[in-house]
Amino acid sequence: MKDYFFTFSFDHGCAGFYVIISGENAPKTRNRMTELFGDYWDLQYENKELVGIKKFQLKLLNKFTTQK
Repeated sequence: MKDYFFTFSFDHGCAGFYVIISGENAPKTRNRMTELFGDYWDLQYENKELVGIKKFQLKLLNKFTTQK
């Protein structure tokens, strides 16, 4: 399983946070993100460095898996 990182838009209630979802592949983790947060989130990243955690001072909201 691989970790995928998701962010929220600036006008979202979870703005300033990011989520990690571990899963087999990007589509499965994206589907899980949609199950958890609906269609209203911003971007998916495969690499932690691309998220901009330090640059944007993001905080980890939670870590999930594709398994329910």
